[in-house]
Amino acid sequence: MAIDPAELTRSPEWFPWRIDDPADALEFVRLGAADYEAASFLDRRLTATSTAEKAVATIDSVEQALEGVAPRCGFIFHASHVGSTLLARMLGAHPGFFSLREPVTLRTLAEEAERRARGAGVWAEGALERRFDLMLRLWSRTFVPGDLPVIKATSWATELAEAAMDRVPESRAVFMYVRPLNFLRGLLGGAMVDIDERHSERVARLGRRIGVELGPAERMTPGERVITALLCETSSMQAAADRFPGRVLWVDFDALLAAPGETLARVVAHYGIGVDAARIAAILRGPILERYAKAPSVAFGPDDRVALLKRADSEHADEIRRGMELLGRFAALPGVRPILEAASKRVGIST
Repeated sequence: MAIDPAELTRSPEWFPWRIDDPADALEFVRLGAADYEAASFLDRRLTATSTAEKAVATIDSVEQALEGVAPRCGFIFHASHVGSTLLARMLGAHPGFFSLREPVTLRTLAEEAERRARGAGVWAEGALERRFDLMLRLWSRTFVPGDLPVIKATSWATELAEAAMDRVPESRAVFMYVRPLNFLRGLLGGAMVDIDERHSERVARLGRRIGVELGPAERMTPGERVITALLCETSSMQAAADRFPGRVLWVDFDALLAAPGETLARVVAHYGIGVDAARIAAILRGPILERYAKAPSVAFGPDDRVALLKRADSEHADEIRRGMELLGRFAALPGVRPILEAASKRVGIST
């Protein structure tokens, strides 16, 4: 069905889930506040059922409807499996925030940006910038006036961190990470899908960032792939942090688990929202820390994570060693050294 673009200005009820490039149009799916709260990922799974109500509008008409609307939002960028979904859920439960977890069109933008970096872009000149600006305005709509939307990106979309913060003046971002050793332990323990699917792309991206040809991606072992992913996404985030130093807060996943109340309060204050101590206490009393954030029906708390990391020490010892050895070799490269030096100044990021 066609949608009246004027409806798009009233609330985020119509969520943009697909960019139709040939038609220069956007496809929308209708979501209520409870749907946003329940969704771990705002991606194509939203339209998996035939009951999902969909609509379409031309990009021109959407731009006209939102003309004069300035984007206002915050961001969460991260490596992979470092607690970003958990933090996004915690923020969504705190007054003053509207949490958007991995909007699929951000992935679409990141994919075109990567193609363009390789000289293989498929969109017309200027289309990426135009559509990025429009998405930021659409993501800035809220059900409650005054709430701050916080966009939690997909891990491999960190390449857009700098551009996103540049496009939203005064926006603030949280960059999430873990120590390299724990990153290896956590990913090798069962979260390799993202690492494997995006490995070749990350090798190319990291090579461009540090100005070094990294060699055949297919020859890297699992542990080496994990470290390459961590360095790739960290390099993108570091570039944004260097450009906007006062607008970025680095958050260690393990610190969040060790002191959730204190860490959440720092994050809330960083975004410029008043800290509601009673609400933070209520969030921590609830089940959120004891469920797997990507699939809340699954029980998974801090103790389960500790067990996962310990199990990886015995089951993946060789790959953990290979990953740490590659990190040491990377540290000798001039393009990597500043990234690791900056990381070493943050509590818990050193090897």
